[in-house]
Amino acid sequence: MARWEEEQVKLEQAIVKDDVGLTFDPETFAGLERVAGADISCSLERKEEAVASLVVMEFPSMKVLYEKRKSVRIDLPYISGFLAFRESPPLVQMIEEIRADKPALLPQIVLIDGNGILHPRGCGVASHIGVVTDIPTIGVAKNLICFDGLNRDAVKHKAREELVNQGDYFDLVGSSGKVHGAALMGRKDRKQATCNPIFVSIGHRTSLKTAVRLVSGCCTSSRLPEPIRQVDVLVNLRRGLRDEEADLRSREAVKPLGRQLPEAPCLDLT
Repeated sequence: MARWEEEQVKLEQAIVKDDVGLTFDPETFAGLERVAGADISCSLERKEEAVASLVVMEFPSMKVLYEKRKSVRIDLPYISGFLAFRESPPLVQMIEEIRADKPALLPQIVLIDGNGILHPRGCGVASHIGVVTDIPTIGVAKNLICFDGLNRDAVKHKAREELVNQGDYFDLVGSSGKVHGAALMGRKDRKQATCNPIFVSIGHRTSLKTAVRLVSGCCTSSRLPEPIRQVDVLVNLRRGLRDEEADLRSREAVKPLGRQLPEAPCLDLT
């Protein structure tokens, strides 16, 4: 654990919390062509078994360009606050495989199902992956992680009061005065009676402003940005199937849908 703490401190210090080295215009998103989503889901029965998934989508059409689902074994133990050390390696490997084998499909930015700097030590899985791969990343979490005075009930109440339309958001400010992320209203379903925000945070090489605007722009069919929704579909497909890698232009399984799918069980990727 001491080694992980030391490495996490080094990773946190390496996080770039602004729009640096982007291959697109962060104001207009001109030049942005490929956005990815990444997630890993562990078996509830056998914690060492997991499915890692990566989807690369065309922006702004949200057309699926590439997807890969891989069954993996995770031998490291779960330790609160250090989940990135347990679950990030398969996702890092998948990104590096694209970089080596399919560079034309390498995403320009990756949305990670989990937190970035919205983390007790400022380095969640999205930041961890971003620093290790040196690719811009954004953390997108379905549930709020509470620390530094952040209170789930207070945030939920504020969301009901302030988040009305898609793109509405407010900063998540801790007792220390530090802005850790933002609560964002994605696409609201007509049947949705209450506000159910998502929690966006800087991963690496993006500003919070850019992260919020991009995530909102990707919420085309549900409260979740489409790259995250698509990897949710993949990791929840029946386990035990062979690993798959394909051009999905003709595939029906994970094409964007005009209705909201049931959401996957949320994993605490902190």
